[in-house]
Amino acid sequence: MSPAAEPPFIGRDDELAVLSELSDSGKPELFVLYGRRRVGKTELLQRLCSGSHRAVYFLAAQVRERDNLRAFREALKDGLGGDALLDGIEFPDWSTALGFAAERAGGERLILVLDEFPYLCDSSKGLPSQIQQFWDLRGKNSSLMLVLCGSQVSFMEKEVLAERSPLFGRRTGQRRLEPLRPTETLDFFPDRKSTR
Repeated sequence: MSPAAEPPFIGRDDELAVLSELSDSGKPELFVLYGRRRVGKTELLQRLCSGSHRAVYFLAAQVRERDNLRAFREALKDGLGGDALLDGIEFPDWSTALGFAAERAGGERLILVLDEFPYLCDSSKGLPSQIQQFWDLRGKNSSLMLVLCGSQVSFMEKEVLAERSPLFGRRTGQRRLEPLRPTETLDFFPDRKSTR
């Protein structure tokens, strides 16, 4: 039985091109992607991660910090090709987890996506400050492309992008993903497109 064909990727080619350009930049990148639910953020990031670079896609859950850190360890292990060093490791906090990822990336690009970032902040108070510290000390000299993504628009704007945020001035790019325009959705219905 042949594998199912990958569904078409519709309407986000420009956004994917921007992310792909950043992933190919050869420089450390800290990118913030946000927008309301169901506009295609997760699919966009998963497409980015399925490209040519090594990538770790992590979707946070509304659980304890320890549980998210364990799930992240498993995602990291998969993204690093089953890195045996991760067997038995328990990350005590996100600074340690991100530091480990930067170290294991070495000089080769590693895309690291933290999706539903606000969930991580709910269970890990002070996480933006931890990431600021990580980025200032290690991230900005690493081969990482770190993507922080969230659906809670007000949270992302106030706690991640605003001037009072510990992360202010660290990001190398940002995008608010808007819903597709009606004309961009026509490709979802190829049988109904006008033949005029």
